[in-house]
Amino acid sequence: MDRLTWPRATIVFIAFLGLAVLQAWPLPLHLGTHLTGPPSGDTGVYVWNTWVFRHEMFDHGAWPFWTREIFVGGAPANLGHHNYTLFADLLAVPLQSVFSVFASFNLIYLLNIALAGFTMFLLARRVTTRDAEAWMAGALFACSGFLVGRATGHFSLVAAAPLPLFTWCVLRCWERRRTRDALAVGLSAAWALTADPYYAVYCVMIAAGFLVSRAVSFSPAAARDGRWRRALTVCAVLAGAVVAARLVTGGGAWHVGSIEISVRSLYTPVLVLTVALAIRALMGVRVHWSHDAWPTWRTASLLSAAALLAGVFAAAPVLASHALGDSMDAPPIFWRTGPQGADLLALLLPQAGHPWMPAVVRGWLASHPGGLIEQSASLSLVALLVIGGVTWRTAWRPSRRWSAAAIGFALMSLGPFVYVAGVNTYIPTPWTLLRYVPLIAEARMPSRLAIVATMAVAMLFAAALSAWTTRVPRRRGWILLGVAALLWIDLMPAPRQLFAAGIPAVYDRIAADPRAISVLALPTGVRDGLSSLGNFTAHSQFFQTVHGKRIVGGYLSRTTPQRRASYVDDPVLGPLVDLSEGRPVSRDRWDAARAAAPAFARNIKLGYVVISHRRASADLRRFATDVLQLTAVQSDNDRSLYVPFGRR
Repeated sequence: MDRLTWPRATIVFIAFLGLAVLQAWPLPLHLGTHLTGPPSGDTGVYVWNTWVFRHEMFDHGAWPFWTREIFVGGAPANLGHHNYTLFADLLAVPLQSVFSVFASFNLIYLLNIALAGFTMFLLARRVTTRDAEAWMAGALFACSGFLVGRATGHFSLVAAAPLPLFTWCVLRCWERRRTRDALAVGLSAAWALTADPYYAVYCVMIAAGFLVSRAVSFSPAAARDGRWRRALTVCAVLAGAVVAARLVTGGGAWHVGSIEISVRSLYTPVLVLTVALAIRALMGVRVHWSHDAWPTWRTASLLSAAALLAGVFAAAPVLASHALGDSMDAPPIFWRTGPQGADLLALLLPQAGHPWMPAVVRGWLASHPGGLIEQSASLSLVALLVIGGVTWRTAWRPSRRWSAAAIGFALMSLGPFVYVAGVNTYIPTPWTLLRYVPLIAEARMPSRLAIVATMAVAMLFAAALSAWTTRVPRRRGWILLGVAALLWIDLMPAPRQLFAAGIPAVYDRIAADPRAISVLALPTGVRDGLSSLGNFTAHSQFFQTVHGKRIVGGYLSRTTPQRRASYVDDPVLGPLVDLSEGRPVSRDRWDAARAAAPAFARNIKLGYVVISHRRASADLRRFATDVLQLTAVQSDNDRSLYVPFGRR
């Protein structure tokens, strides 16, 4: 393969910047006024991340992994367990000196798309000697349904560039076995951690899968003892009969002599059926040690140590904040429950934001647990057709390793059990067991594994396209042009739906107040990625990026039980949280809150209260007005602004 020079690499990256502009169109026309996701959801928190990082570091001169800007009245918030998007935060520091918070955030989004395409291009060049084919693989990755869909809320997952780069570094380290390549492996893994913690876990899974693929290989096995095959066949037939009986009768109990057989769900019989068929299939495969030349123990130890030290050093701020923080709730993992993955059809349908996608199909995907964003797992049909067509019509064959990666991660992205068109088939996937493995269990949302499957498909696509154009070199230009056109139709994300990043006028008054005060927005509460106490909305933190005052309540990826308990036990915040959820408050608690309110407002320097007309109940408004002695100072169609105890 010819060496990629810096001038050529620069041209390629600029081309991906242009692609990012097209992918996000018409966002580049509205960088300072609109976003690709609603600010009332996760988008608002990701914008807040970039603001609070710079605010703590430069305005307060403080360590930016702790903040008192949210959860006013309690202990400082440790952002180590929060999806803090450190990479984006660092990029935002110089950008926010020139552009607004919103424009900086959008520029970082465009840069992340370009970086994802460029690093995928670097990885794809390993299987093709031509830049054009590798660039198209990068374009497939940058415009994939996963990245387009996650840009409606999960912006940390848009920063997918570390995954192809990490894979590239692992392959290079294996081939050259140099210390600097091992350092690159560790640094790219640290980059993945600062982009999104899930990506750090995926790097571990990619590295483990790579080593396993180099350690063993498979070949057809000679015929084995037929008794085992017959036993497994009988087991599969019996399990299939139980499944059929459950489907026909709806379940129940049957007696065979003195034995009672009770079947109330399909989980266990389908599991037995799947395992029996899988073992029977594996009996036809021989597993043996690969002939790949492994490094010596000394070399392997040195390279592993270099990668580990580089990764730990680069990610030290994140790891330290995580280690020093309070313990978080660990959601239990049950056999039959847990986060559902992507629907099987979501992998094969066009991306949900495609302008030609029927509204009824989009609505059906949105009805799944996790909503439309967790069903953003589309694999390019054009890429799959190119891979299949070239395999069928030429002597080229897909790489077994990349095929295994594509199939394996696609299966895991379906979650513990396969759903098809919203129907649970009860068929288990590898994720059924892997979700119990330490560290891997931290990446609890399986549908996000689709990004690794997308990367593997892009690699197979690059190899297939290169084999096709090499076979008919005179038609190469027409082939590339035709495939590029079909890819654009398949992945077409533009025009993108945009959401206004407007700030209500009531917050202009708060921003103009020079005092170091706090703001209470009602409804209020404590929200995280697993639970919600009260009814806090990310809008409050989004608006904070403009008015700059501390706020009561907050939304982080993870919060502690102690944080939630402090709100519940507070004589003023406790009733406010209950009323925010729609629960009544007794007269005794009402009176206790009125007595404690002056000290509460004084301790947190409460300057303003903002009440949402749409989200706050009449009881909540009545309670807040009475207990905090509110005086209205400004109002618009959506909100009213008050000062407590007549303080102006």
